[in-house]
Amino acid sequence: ISGFERLGEGGRGLVEYILPHISSMPLLLILTGQDDPGVRQWLERLGPAPIERRALDRLTGEDVSSINRLMFKNTLDHDFLDWVAGKTGGIPLFLKEFLFALFERGVVYYESEHDAWRVIDSYPRMKMPERIDDMIRERLGKLSRSERDFLVTAAVLGGEFDARSPVFRGAERSVPVLVRAGFIRPK
Repeated sequence: ISGFERLGEGGRGLVEYILPHISSMPLLLILTGQDDPGVRQWLERLGPAPIERRALDRLTGEDVSSINRLMFKNTLDHDFLDWVAGKTGGIPLFLKEFLFALFERGVVYYESEHDAWRVIDSYPRMKMPERIDDMIRERLGKLSRSERDFLVTAAVLGGEFDARSPVFRGAERSVPVLVRAGFIRPK
C-alpha cells in the first residue's frame, strides 16, 4: 500500500483487520509512505504484530549498484554510478530526478546492437544542478505550458487521477510526454 500516511482511519482499520488474518500465511504486506508520527504511534499500538519498520535513508554505493543490476542489466560503468551517487548524495528522489535528467540529455542511452546501456564519455564534465529543487525546476522548465498545467491539475487531484477527466480536456497530448519524462505513471 503506497502513501500509507494518507489513508486515514479507514485504511488503517483495514490493515488492523487484515494483519491478524495473514500473520500465519506466507504473505508480505508492504506499507510505504513518508515518515509520519501518527503512523508510527499507530504501528506501536498494534502491539506484537510481526511488523518491521524500515526507513529509507540515503542510498549507499551498494544500493546504487543494485539499481544498475535491476534497471540497466549491470551494463553501466561503476565509475559513472559512483559519480551519480556523489552528485546526488544518495538521496533517493534526487537520484531519480538526476537519472531522468541524464536520459533527457542523452548522457545515458540504450545501445540496441549490444543490448546494453551506455554513458557518454564526457559525463564527468557535465554541468548538472547541485540541489534537488534546482534539478526539478530545470526539468519542469523544459515542459510546455500545457504540460505544466496538466501537472498542476493532476497534483490538485492527488496521486491517482483519470487523464480522460473533463478537467484535462484538450491536454491529452501531454500524457505521453509526462510519462516518458517520469512525472506521471500509468496505472
